[in-house]
Amino acid sequence: MTGGDNGISGIARPDIGLPLALKDPLTFYYVVLVFFLIAMVLMAILVRSPFGHSLKGVRESESRMRVLGYHSWLHKYLAYVVSAAFAGFAGVFWAYFNGFISPFDMDLNASIEIVLMVILGGPGTLIGPALGAGIIVFLKNFISAYTQRWLLILGTIYILTILYAPQGLINLLKDWLKGRQNKACGKKPSGGKG
Repeated sequence: MTGGDNGISGIARPDIGLPLALKDPLTFYYVVLVFFLIAMVLMAILVRSPFGHSLKGVRESESRMRVLGYHSWLHKYLAYVVSAAFAGFAGVFWAYFNGFISPFDMDLNASIEIVLMVILGGPGTLIGPALGAGIIVFLKNFISAYTQRWLLILGTIYILTILYAPQGLINLLKDWLKGRQNKACGKKPSGGKG
């Protein structure tokens, strides 16, 4: 039924109607873009909601949130369900994009690549993982066209990110912009002896 190791091939894009003929690559791109923006807005609403703030509290100190009366296990469970819904949502578009799905899309390398996308872009942010994914996909396609050792180059980029931007590129950019703004206003950086 699932094709085993061979996966499922020949997954056709649904033909919703004339204005949304998903078989056309450009139309499919815009449909995916619209759904990506909807997902980002929904995630932003979720993060700014009381539930999102309580999840941040559970992340920072689960015991403190339990003392305050929050059911931390239920919060983590619901976060897992919501993240699985978004992942399934993206997985459907991935299957339609490739026209093929295999067990190798869920192997250890794919999971590690997703974690590295988050680390590169910036954990704890909404736009950071999307930026990290864009950078990695671009580099994979660009570098692999010129050399067989593109994994070595990607590995070097990951190591440099961990050494020089451990909170990701988005947080590094925020810190840099904050430093420039403080410099322009004539403020001294906080946290030093003075």
